[in-house]
Amino acid sequence: IEIKMAGQDPGSVHLPRCSVLNVTVLKGRNLLAKDPNGKSDPYCILTIDGIGTEFQTKICPATLEPEWDQTFKFFVAPPAGVALGHDEEALIGGYLKVDVWDHDTFNAEDFLGRTLIPLSLLSEEVTEGWFPLGRGSPKEERMGEIKLKLHFSFKQDKIVKVSPPSSPNVSIISEDCSLSSDELKMNSRKDQATKINAELYNMTKKLTFHLQINTGSGVAEIPGPMEKAELIISDAIIQVGSAKCIAQVILTNYRLIILAQRGRKNWLRYEDTQDLTTYVPLNAIKSVEKNTDDKLIQRVSPQGAKNSDVVSIIIHCFDVRQIKLIFIHGTRSLLPQGVSGRDQFYAAKHTTKRDVFEGLIDEDSDGESDFIILSMTSSKSIPKKATDIDNTDKEDVTPNGQTSEAHDGHVTEKPSSFQKKAFSASDLEGYNERSLEENYEVADSTHVNPRRTVNDPLSFSSRKKVPSEKKDLELAMAYLKVRYLERATDALYNTRVNKVLLKPGSKGSKHTSVHQKLASALYLRLDHHLVNLDFEAPAWHFSKDNPNVQLLGWDLYNYANEMRRAGIHDSWQLSAINGPSYNLCSTYPALLYFPALLSEDSVKASADFRSKGRLPVVVWQKKRGNFMLRSAQPLTGTNYKRSSHDEELMRCALQTAPPDTECVIFDARSFIAAGGNRFKGKGTENPQNYSTSSNLCRLVYLDIPNIHVVRESMDKLCDVCLSGENDKWLSLVESTGWLNYISLILKGSSLVTRYMDQRHCCTLIHCSDGWDRTSQLCALAQLMMDPFYRTINGFIILIEKDWISFGHKFQHRLGHPAHPNERSPIFFQFLDCVYQILVQHENEFEFNSKLLLRIADHLNSGWFGTFMCNSEKERNDYALMANTASLWSHIQAATDEFVNPSYQPDSKQEVIYVEHSIRRLRLWQEYFLRYDDTLLLTLQGVEVEDAVEQIDASKVSSLSCTKDVVVWASDNKTTECKGCRQKFNILRRKHHCRACGQIFCNDCSKHRIQLPQFGHDGEVRVCDECLPKLSDSTDD
Repeated sequence: IEIKMAGQDPGSVHLPRCSVLNVTVLKGRNLLAKDPNGKSDPYCILTIDGIGTEFQTKICPATLEPEWDQTFKFFVAPPAGVALGHDEEALIGGYLKVDVWDHDTFNAEDFLGRTLIPLSLLSEEVTEGWFPLGRGSPKEERMGEIKLKLHFSFKQDKIVKVSPPSSPNVSIISEDCSLSSDELKMNSRKDQATKINAELYNMTKKLTFHLQINTGSGVAEIPGPMEKAELIISDAIIQVGSAKCIAQVILTNYRLIILAQRGRKNWLRYEDTQDLTTYVPLNAIKSVEKNTDDKLIQRVSPQGAKNSDVVSIIIHCFDVRQIKLIFIHGTRSLLPQGVSGRDQFYAAKHTTKRDVFEGLIDEDSDGESDFIILSMTSSKSIPKKATDIDNTDKEDVTPNGQTSEAHDGHVTEKPSSFQKKAFSASDLEGYNERSLEENYEVADSTHVNPRRTVNDPLSFSSRKKVPSEKKDLELAMAYLKVRYLERATDALYNTRVNKVLLKPGSKGSKHTSVHQKLASALYLRLDHHLVNLDFEAPAWHFSKDNPNVQLLGWDLYNYANEMRRAGIHDSWQLSAINGPSYNLCSTYPALLYFPALLSEDSVKASADFRSKGRLPVVVWQKKRGNFMLRSAQPLTGTNYKRSSHDEELMRCALQTAPPDTECVIFDARSFIAAGGNRFKGKGTENPQNYSTSSNLCRLVYLDIPNIHVVRESMDKLCDVCLSGENDKWLSLVESTGWLNYISLILKGSSLVTRYMDQRHCCTLIHCSDGWDRTSQLCALAQLMMDPFYRTINGFIILIEKDWISFGHKFQHRLGHPAHPNERSPIFFQFLDCVYQILVQHENEFEFNSKLLLRIADHLNSGWFGTFMCNSEKERNDYALMANTASLWSHIQAATDEFVNPSYQPDSKQEVIYVEHSIRRLRLWQEYFLRYDDTLLLTLQGVEVEDAVEQIDASKVSSLSCTKDVVVWASDNKTTECKGCRQKFNILRRKHHCRACGQIFCNDCSKHRIQLPQFGHDGEVRVCDECLPKLSDSTDD
């Protein structure tokens, strides 16, 4: 290619090197059977997002153990340096997606699974192993693995040899290069990833984004230095509540990190007043949405604005946080760091079509009128429109952009003559890429091969001032030049530009920017993780990356030792009847205490009479001898069946207590709910069957709602907290019912405490299956009666005993993707109850509310194995103690953070009682309102009144909104008014506020005001929240 560059010194310029991803699909195993014969016909489809190339393996008929052994090559852009937290960063990322399908001739093909592999985690070293196949949706079954072999290699080195301007011939050559060891090291993807991850660790360490944990060799960090970046996107807009700022988004194998970029000039002319730097653990993401129909209005002059398409990703978190990431249509800051001016031309492979145009701007200019002009010739005076192209023409475009004719099965190039020609901007309208390329064909007498020398009669002229009316044409010419280079190196980069080329900025212009592609990759990764988070928890990474670290915190609790500490009598016997196989009850611990007088046959028969085999077992005993049992409901049914063995277990247990001790059975359900379970073959006890002449028995219903009611209440409360609504705040909180349900649990726990402490009764507590409300009541009652459980270590042991050991279904309750209806914040509700007790009796607790908050944050983080799986049996099967870190190792390492300075360990108040009236309860603001706008006001130093009614929402908006940018919310995704939270219908119509972009009803957006800065003529609609702010700014 003959080139003349003004002002370029003699020498050579290296074009971007190409990386080749070599993927060998070896075989699969344990695949799902989708055919009637119990087999499948599996094949694989391999893609990399943004490249546009798709490969398919052969079909292996009638097998669940296919063997493909096929190799495919993807040509991707080379790695580039990344400067985290700076203005101009390179973008890294992308994922290899391997989908396995079952081939069907006549029916729709069945999906067998997907594996998603980050390219940033691959290098020149060969990675070979089995990759689990994940679900495509939560309803699909997950099964099978696929064995892959992957590694990167360099294809070729492209060298541009440049001569002085006086020289008539300047050439670009394309040749094979054998890289030296120093060059390989300098261009190594592994070294690049190591540098990026090292910088990531140093940055997050300064931000204190790592947690310390105790290990056998000292203190370690999680995630620590082994955290790996998968995707980095710069210049995204982050929105939390009404606060917004420019940020860099970093996706790692542990979390999503958001780095707010403050105090700098940026291409949005954005007012960065909020520091929203934060992170979200991957497993703490509740759901993710992707919007492609949002709009952005940006002020470009005092009286003008322009519209841009944006892609937004809305992340809903379990910690009552909603984060919106907004990715703008193509920006110049997408180019790799250090690449500017003419170098941007050679960085075309990293950019989109528009970025290539902008890359041709003179680096010394103001970005308005200086361009590199191409001198091009054509045999045709006016290009044909796309509609005029004769599809029957026998001429085809070869990969190098030349026309060709077929002769005897061989393709020969057909040279074209060229004339210098210029057109006005209007000439470009209506012409697409194909018409331009067909009419500006590149002439060459030599076949273009990426591995051979290329000659091209095209040449650059000196830089000139271009009239604005010709700018679009010159951009099109520049595009043809770049497109020719792409064609000449098509085998290297495997790129395919197939979008319609219209005048930049004209209506209908379409192309996918780098931001939009990476936003799609981010959404793909998060969505895949959400439906497979039960098998892809980051907790598994830590032990694999740190094999020599001794994991501590798993031996704090021992059932036998804890029962002896509580003063269990010799009349109780430790039994291993449940044993290592958990045959008696799969959700109970291996060791259990039973009355010494009870036979093993009675124990087994009693388990058969209780739901899920959860028979009555002692969990705590007072010094006086009265005890607390827990179980599941009995299987009485509509016939009121009885079990002599179950009754014998209760009689033997009562014999261990003082004479004439009364027994109270607490059923956490309502009378109606318990009666309804009888029709399912279950029910509740008849207290007369369990009474004796010396031990009376009574039954008490506690009316605590089930998991579905609690889930709905929590979801409503989160919506209220995220709404930012100030009017009728207390009414909205009350309408969720959350505090009412907290009151019922505290009332039931207090009742258990009073019966055991004041009346010295024995108690049996159960709900339906004995792992939700039963755990709440037992743990809270013990917390009130035993001061040991109000210490840090004692509270840990209480959770281990009554929640983890006795089979609370953490995996399902915390949001297992395959069991969405079983999700319910039961354990979090327990933490909220503890918070209420702590507030009322602060001096009685060694720990403060920060401990409760830290535990709540890591319920769903997936960083620790403490709350994984549903039972002790499952934890042993997965070897959690050997393969994951314990949350308690972190609590012990950071104990100083959780110590309550008001604690009085010498207090003589052994038993505490809680005021359970809803008047005495308060919303746990440290959790529910952590990301509330009123808190952001306080952080910005704004005077905040104590009364919620006196907080002006317009002040919040004035601090956190942009001056020059408005993002319009999506019509299709919005179902209720942003102001009054009422649902839209045929009478309650949707209206955009022109100032903030949110959607309101007519009542909440009835004001009109002039906004010429956003290109609006006359008065336009604004919402009630924006009106005071705009009025103030107008007055100023």
